[in-house]
Amino acid sequence: MNIALYARNTPTNKPDYISTIYGILRQNQSQLYLFKNYYQYLKSYFQFDKNLPTVENTDDLKKYNIDILISLGGDGTLLETVSLVQKLPIPVCGINTGKLGFLTYDANPTQIDNIILSLIQNQYTVEKRDLLELLYPSHQIGGINYALNEIVIHKTDNGSMLYIDIFIDDIYLTTVFANGVIVSTATGSTAYSLSCGGPILEPGINAMIITPIASHSLNARPIVISNHHVLSFKISGRNPQYTLSLDSQTYYPVLDFDRELIKVSRAHHQFHLVVPHHYHFFNSLKSKLHWGSDTRI
Repeated sequence: MNIALYARNTPTNKPDYISTIYGILRQNQSQLYLFKNYYQYLKSYFQFDKNLPTVENTDDLKKYNIDILISLGGDGTLLETVSLVQKLPIPVCGINTGKLGFLTYDANPTQIDNIILSLIQNQYTVEKRDLLELLYPSHQIGGINYALNEIVIHKTDNGSMLYIDIFIDDIYLTTVFANGVIVSTATGSTAYSLSCGGPILEPGINAMIITPIASHSLNARPIVISNHHVLSFKISGRNPQYTLSLDSQTYYPVLDFDRELIKVSRAHHQFHLVVPHHYHFFNSLKSKLHWGSDTRI
């Protein structure tokens, strides 16, 4: 088995994790590949002394027949792997060294052994999660125009509030006066959309959420629609400067003279997320988001 590992260059992603993972894989005749930037960080910051093969991009994942990609970090790190696997059906396993870790395994260095062994022994489930695709503007944002959580239209720091005309399959729905709007997947319903008053959806539901951001209106509320639709947005206003973001990772500044429609739809491929056999979405809601908890009890 060939396993690649991606992580951000942060002190929390210590070489202890890598040494443990490497040791278990070696005992089980499996190969560990590290992403090159992280490997160089380990060698320069921690004097990491193991010689490991490296990968840099999607082509390398395909070239070396990577079976599983491990994301070491929090949810933000895992979201970055969307641009690494792209359309390859490589399962991604998140191991949480961050804070919330809603999409990742909770683990400390002593628990890593069991996680890696479960991967080697095929004791896990792969959930196919829907992605959003930015159809227009056609410029690929940071080399990729897909999002696992959300695509966000947001006014710039010095821009005024936006008038956003919303269309579903080219049929006019409404206009919101707000700081922006979020288009979220079911997976992303527990992320940015939730903080703006959006509903929680079970990940397997074929739906999208349209959630206004700081709307200056009492009748602008989030709406859940089928993800078989194509959404269009037209922006106007006194100073309609705004940005587009995909999973809050990369941004494309849209100038105020650009009046073309922004188009969003469900992508034709899915993201393959590794979850443990004992994982249950509703347990995570309670344990990590404290859904339904009452401090008075």
